[in-house]
Amino acid sequence: MLNTVKQLRQVSRALDKMNILYHAPYEFKGLLCYTYNPFLKYHINKLPWTGKGEATVAGSWEALTAILLDLSEGTNSKSQQAKAQVAIESLRPEEAELFKCILTKDLKAGISAVTINKVFPGLIPVSDAMKAKLFEVKRFQPGMLGSVKLDGLRCLYVDEQLYTRNGKKILGVEHIIKELLAKGIHSDLDGEILIPSTRFDKTSGSLRSFNNSPDAKFFVFGALDVERPFTEVYRELEEQAKANYWSMSVSKPTTITLVKHVPFYTLDKVKKQYATALNAGFEGLVLKTPDHFYQPGKRSSDWLKLKPTLSKDLRIVGFFQGEGRLKGTLGGVIIWHNSKECGCVDVRVGSGFTDALRDEIWNNQSEFLGKTIEVKYQEETEDGSLRHPRFKSFRPDKD
Repeated sequence: MLNTVKQLRQVSRALDKMNILYHAPYEFKGLLCYTYNPFLKYHINKLPWTGKGEATVAGSWEALTAILLDLSEGTNSKSQQAKAQVAIESLRPEEAELFKCILTKDLKAGISAVTINKVFPGLIPVSDAMKAKLFEVKRFQPGMLGSVKLDGLRCLYVDEQLYTRNGKKILGVEHIIKELLAKGIHSDLDGEILIPSTRFDKTSGSLRSFNNSPDAKFFVFGALDVERPFTEVYRELEEQAKANYWSMSVSKPTTITLVKHVPFYTLDKVKKQYATALNAGFEGLVLKTPDHFYQPGKRSSDWLKLKPTLSKDLRIVGFFQGEGRLKGTLGGVIIWHNSKECGCVDVRVGSGFTDALRDEIWNNQSEFLGKTIEVKYQEETEDGSLRHPRFKSFRPDKD
């Protein structure tokens, strides 16, 4: 296994990497899956240990996979850290570094799930949800398929589990999974979970705290299918809905509900249906090009969202460092929001900044502390915070 990783690191062209993967030992597919499957998280933040033994990853693979599976079910306990330490120290130094790459989910070989799935279709589950761009008139195409925009928790159904779009398992919704499995559906749906007549922050809080949520409904609006156009995928979903007696009315949902899509040929119809959707309590509209292909993780103009936005001018009172790609620079700013109901509330604003601006703010924090910025957001939550806050601009006239 180590030799294959070394080969991958020595070439730069995607075709060369794919050729190496194609001819890799069969067992290497398992290593790829444990490394790049986004739904396997090992909860180990620090790996200070080094290899001191004579074992190899290939020779110890069965024992190592057992440790990986145990870690994926845990929460970084001392006993789990001890298991990881024992495993790493039993390996040769280079082999130990390879195992640490598996634990940190990156072989450092210039490959991704996209590359792997081109060689081994479907080996790595799609994790990143496709996202919509904001509606602009110039992006509208007559014949786009539209649906109401629901105010729920985005989720993906993969390998008989429901996950948030960040790959966190959603618990307390076993009745939804049971219903899907009873109909022989095991994976690859995209949608939102809602608890009817419940605000988003309450629904999200309940699901994220692992509370049992027997009233939660799964509203399906697509599938994680990157090989077929949306019209073909949606036609199949319609057939499933009819065969399984699922509702296609979001106003009268069943446990599983298929979100209905209808064509929009004029901007006038878009405006009228948008107003109707808001008046009915929905978040807005989503428009999709009929023949687009699912694009995991991409914010695409093949999906356009229409929803109201609000803004406020608020003062910066702090900063926080980024994670992952943004480690070592600005993750976002902290602002004070004066809520009538809850008083002064700290709100973290992490989006809307360019990389250059992140570096400038992070390296000159004293100059930016106390400055006023315009923050766009969707609504105020019951605890006085702001939902989906986003940096818009500086307001020097308010400083």
